[in-house]
Amino acid sequence: MAEKILVLCIDGATYRLLNPFMEAGYLPTIKKLIKEGTSGNLLSSIPPITAAAWSNLITGKNPGKHRICEFLIKKPGTYQEVVSNSTFRDSETIWDILGEKGSKVGVFNIPTTYPPTAVNGAMICGFLSPSRRRDFVYPPGLLDEIEKKFGPYRVNLKPSFMNLYRTPKRVNAFIDDCVDMLRYKFGVTKYLLDKYNLDVTLHHEWGGDRIQHELWDIIHPNDQHCNPNEKKKYYPKVMTYYQALDQEIANILDHTGENISLLIVSDHGFGPLSKVINLNAWLIQEGYLKIKKNLFSQLKFYLWKRGINYNFLGSFLLESVMKFLLKAGLNPQKTPDADRILPFLTKRKRLFLSLDDVDWSQTRAYTKTGTGQIVINQKGREPEGVVNPGHEFFSLQTELVEKLKKLKDPETGKVIKSDIYKKEDCYTGDYLDEMPDITFLPVNYNYVATSVMGLYTNKIFLEHDSYRSTHDMNGVLIAWGKYFKKNHRINGASLIDIAPTLLYLMGVEINSEIDGKVLSDLFPENFLQKNKVKITAKTPSPSEKYRPSISDADDQEIRKKLKGLGYID
Repeated sequence: MAEKILVLCIDGATYRLLNPFMEAGYLPTIKKLIKEGTSGNLLSSIPPITAAAWSNLITGKNPGKHRICEFLIKKPGTYQEVVSNSTFRDSETIWDILGEKGSKVGVFNIPTTYPPTAVNGAMICGFLSPSRRRDFVYPPGLLDEIEKKFGPYRVNLKPSFMNLYRTPKRVNAFIDDCVDMLRYKFGVTKYLLDKYNLDVTLHHEWGGDRIQHELWDIIHPNDQHCNPNEKKKYYPKVMTYYQALDQEIANILDHTGENISLLIVSDHGFGPLSKVINLNAWLIQEGYLKIKKNLFSQLKFYLWKRGINYNFLGSFLLESVMKFLLKAGLNPQKTPDADRILPFLTKRKRLFLSLDDVDWSQTRAYTKTGTGQIVINQKGREPEGVVNPGHEFFSLQTELVEKLKKLKDPETGKVIKSDIYKKEDCYTGDYLDEMPDITFLPVNYNYVATSVMGLYTNKIFLEHDSYRSTHDMNGVLIAWGKYFKKNHRINGASLIDIAPTLLYLMGVEINSEIDGKVLSDLFPENFLQKNKVKITAKTPSPSEKYRPSISDADDQEIRKKLKGLGYID
């Protein structure tokens, strides 16, 4: 079986960009890997969100089994949400399984791996690790060694504020930061590959995701919002990142040698974004979400319906202050005035209608923080649930699905094309009851449904001021090496198939609890005949690796980071 495996986890990679970039000559290494290997789409998680997607990949299971379906997890028996972290992922990962079999494993920069767990090798946690902590590396003491050789380790990119104020200087600084971090982390991975003589290595690269969110209109060849002058000004600089990525892939393959089996995977794809659908405003309009009857809440509701809301005033003021600081050449996060002004403005949300004003005793459905996720306010599950489980629950669930199927964009008059899932259709496992009851995904059709904004506007359809692109369901899979088919196209691959495929490549039996399948179409028939898939029904013993939840201070820091990126409100 495979001597060594390298999995390059390229966040947000999409053929929508890779194909034109390859045609233009920017990605010779990736083009070569596709020609000499097997490639195809890789179906993302439901919804196609980083925290859920990478958890699907590293466990081979759906969120109903491993628990993480979004950046925030709803605490059972409450309406509160906490930030996802590794302590919530109730499942063995591929590095747990391979490590127990004696393989040396490296896990570098994968999101939602903080706090780190003991591995037979090395781990560096990625996105959603608190920047102020130094305990995101295993084994203890490794961080000091890395920093002595490579300089300070940065888990996250610097805030770019590109959505507020785009100038050549800011674009250049943003791309330079992405390239610097790319090269730094690939350098660390190559060092640790040798130090630990790793058998299986997972390396995550995040820069492309951030660039595509911030600069999609610049880099996508046919984006409707593209300004030709801006494209001419910024495109060459932006492409230096993708050229650097291609070169680093070539460098690490030179470093590992010809016996490596390489997989390039992405957690989701990317596509253009036309509008945002504000589901909580829709639920209010349809009568499913109710506001408290007290005077203050009703006054805010009255103003909200007439457009006097956080979006009208608070958000406008906040963005205006930040733009002013940026134009003055100041960093909003490091400005004394901002330390006073920005918290003041963000706290003014209490003056406007918010989820704090929801009358849960009269509310039948609401949207949790995330992408298109509707929760029915079920009696016995939610603290103030009103919908009886059983027939009443399923009847309401079906009613909501049917209404969403008929939802129209008032500007175009057209029904919104979408994929709509009842939770029983896409999740199974012990955490099924914690999953959203409905997931509404028009992401493959240029819309995104969200509750990131809470109740900050009465508009159901609105332009997304921050980003012109969003995640879609079609990620990237490229498999290259002597065991894989050459110049072959694969269909039907999913994120949950990667873990069992890696286990198969390493000659390890696959637990029947894993949802994914071995991607047999990656391999020639003679290889499959010689190497049979081994399935075991053995139930994994309870793991002792899960630690107590992260501190409130760490949770708040990570929330702040997610807010800055536009993932939560």
